Amino acid sequence: MIGELPVDEGGLPPSHPASDEGGLPPSHPAAHEGGLPPSHPPLPRSTQRVMRFDNGEAVGISNRWHGGQYCTILTRAGLVGCGIYDVATAAHFNQAVAICRGTPACPLVEPEDLLDAKIVDATSQAKALGIEPGMTGRQAIELLLKAGGA
Repeated sequence: MIGELPVDEGGLPPSHPASDEGGLPPSHPAAHEGGLPPSHPPLPRSTQRVMRFDNGEAVGISNRWHGGQYCTILTRAGLVGCGIYDVATAAHFNQAVAICRGTPACPLVEPEDLLDAKIVDATSQAKALGIEPGMTGRQAIELLLKAGGA
């Protein structure tokens, strides 16, 4: 079609840092020469894993589909996620949610990507637990785990 760019199976232009064809940035844990290994499941895909922290365990989640992805670290008290989450909606439902935002050069694809990313927004419920913009995702997760009794 006119105006469409070529995309990989993940729906991203081959030059996009999170593109399966173009590959993730070399420093990204999921990076592999030219993209993800051939054994990687096709899209859509969803993965989750237990992540261990000083204050307990959380569940790390990554979801990818044609044209997008998001990641989350879920605790009993709330979550830290990428910018796909709407803070106003989460606050309306009394949820402790803090978000980080990736960039085209450094997308948030896997839950581990959230650990060093900076919190850019949080619900009042998350702020009541001590979570503030500017802290790292790891710091926010530790506070959520402490509040939730791990």
